Amino acid sequence: TSGSGLRGIGRYTLEMLKGILEFAPEIDVTLFVKHNVEIPEELKGKCKTVKVQAMSWTDPTDALWTKIPKIRSLDILHARRCRQAVAEQKAAMEKALRENPVEILHIPSALDMGSYPIYDYPCPVIMTFLDAIVMKEKETTYDRFRRFQQIYYHQQAENLKVATRIVSISHASADDAVGVFGLDRDKIDVVYPAVSPQ
Repeated sequence: TSGSGLRGIGRYTLEMLKGILEFAPEIDVTLFVKHNVEIPEELKGKCKTVKVQAMSWTDPTDALWTKIPKIRSLDILHARRCRQAVAEQKAAMEKALRENPVEILHIPSALDMGSYPIYDYPCPVIMTFLDAIVMKEKETTYDRFRRFQQIYYHQQAENLKVATRIVSISHASADDAVGVFGLDRDKIDVVYPAVSPQ
């Protein structure tokens, strides 16, 4: 798809990669992307792309239980699917990194439900911290999560602490990273998102 159809995190990632490719061409970029995600036209042929084959718990499913309303609403089934997806993503990402080693790994949104598993990083890792909306607007977001989603969110938040460096998109989000999640301010760099010429 064209980059114009991307949501916020995708747009942030696309503009950052375009900036690196244009202004730091000496950097060899490897883009790790979920197997069913279309690469934006602006990036095709401009960087190495590794498709990571793994399910996400947000993927549509043909499982029989999803067709039966009373069963479909059971948290236990959703939690089981989430655990399975996270385990698959972890194994797939660790395999992709073994087969395609990198010197530095950048995770463009470390708090993103269903997108990033927690896995062992074989190199220094930079994580982007976008915001703390889920916790700051708790009643309308976090409190509406299912229990397994809350657990997963806390695991991702705790995983921020293993980052070598954290990129925050503003001074306000850096303050939230420290105040809401207890992250070390000395590890945080404020880097404003790249903006497309358009």
